[in-house]
Amino acid sequence: MKPVRANVSSRLRGDPSACIYAIPIADIRRECQCAVGQRDSVRRMAASPEQLHSAFMYCLNFARHMLEDSASFLPFGAKLTGSGEVQAVGGWNGEEHPAPAELYAMLAAAFRNEAESGNIAGSALAVDVNIPLEYSPTLPDGIRVHLEGEGFSRYIYVPYSIKTVGPLRRKREIVLAEPFSVEVPAEVFVSQ
Repeated sequence: MKPVRANVSSRLRGDPSACIYAIPIADIRRECQCAVGQRDSVRRMAASPEQLHSAFMYCLNFARHMLEDSASFLPFGAKLTGSGEVQAVGGWNGEEHPAPAELYAMLAAAFRNEAESGNIAGSALAVDVNIPLEYSPTLPDGIRVHLEGEGFSRYIYVPYSIKTVGPLRRKREIVLAEPFSVEVPAEVFVSQ
C-alpha cells in the first residue's frame, strides 16, 4: 500500500506546548465515507470527520506527552460516544510490564465489541512503532493511530524524534514530522 500524504499545517498558533501538528479535517472528510447502517438489528452511529479528527488529536497529544515524560508509551486509545464525546481508553492485563502487542489486541477487541453493540461511533488506537521501510519514513520511530469509523479505516503515522535539552540534558523535546495515512482493513467496525 502506498501512503497518502496529508497536507499538514506547521505549528498551530498559540501555546507551543499545545498540540503541534494536525491532519486537516478536509483530508479526513475527503477520504471518509462514514455511513449509518443496520447490522444484526443494531443501529450503528456515524462519526463525522470532525469527531474522528478529535479522537486522532487526543491520541497524538497524549502520545506526545508520554514521549516527553517517558520516551515511550504503551498502547492506549480513545472512543467516540454517540454524542461525539471523546473518551480516553486504557488497558491493563494485571502485569507490571505488559507486552504492548497484548494490550493492543485487548483494546482492539474491546473497541470491536462496543462497535458491534452499537455503543461507539468511532475509535482511535495509538501505539509506538517502528514505521515500515516500505513507506519511506522521514524518521524510523512513529506514533501510529488506527483511526476507524463506519466505512473508514486508516493508519495515521506521525514520525518523531526525541531530543534531550536543558541543563544536564534531562528534558525531552519531541519533534514531529509530517504525518501520512495508509488505508487498512477494518479491525473494529467489521461487517459480517
